[in-house]
Parts: sequence; C-alpha cells; structure tokens
Amino acid sequence: LLSAKKIARRLSFAAFCLLGLPVIVIFFGVVFGGLMMAAETDWTFRQGFLYVLSNVLGLPNPLTQVSPVSKEGVTVSILLGTLALVCISSLMGAVGLFVLVRELFGDIEDDEIHAHALAGGVLR
Repeated sequence: LLSAKKIARRLSFAAFCLLGLPVIVIFFGVVFGGLMMAAETDWTFRQGFLYVLSNVLGLPNPLTQVSPVSKEGVTVSILLGTLALVCISSLMGAVGLFVLVRELFGDIEDDEIHAHALAGGVLR
C-alpha cells in the first residue's frame, strides 16, 4: 500500500513530465523562434515560432511552409535551432537524473535494501 507521501511524489513527477516539459519546449519555441528568428527573417511571430518548434521536435513535415533564404537567416536558423535543441536536450537529461526520479523509484529500492539488511542482521 502506498503512503500519501509516495502518491504525492508520483503525481508531482507525472505533472512535471506531462505539463512542465511541454511548457518549457513551447517557451523555447517562443523565445528562439517567435522573437529571435522572426526578428531576423522578417517573419511573423507565428511563422518563427512554428519554424523553430518544427526543427526542435524533428518533425518530418514542418508546421509552417516558410524557411530562411538569406545567408544570415540560414546562419541564425542553424544557431538558434542548435541552441534550442541543446537547451531542451539538457533539460531532458536533467530530468533523467532528477532527484524526483530517484525518489519515485528509489523508495522501492531503499525499502528492499533496508529489508534485506534487517533480515541479514546488518541493521538492528
């Protein structure tokens, strides 16, 4: 039977993964695409946002039909796409090492280790 504390931890982890991560990906799309890319290429906010979001998510069919044509636009696109991808990948990697994940799965391991130690007479 799970305690209320364990249930709360698991719900907060699920909420972070299902709500927090998509919000952060959208935030990067807004900052890098909607503001920076749109300013550099004279696109609308929506076009820049959708362009960067398509690149970051690796969609085979982009969400928008625009693409940069000037050398400066292509350079900015490569730099911003790479930066956004690195930031989001780092965030996803951090989630894998997150303390919340340790607590989510660590409770079972800690309980089993403690039970084995008690059974073996290591802990009293």
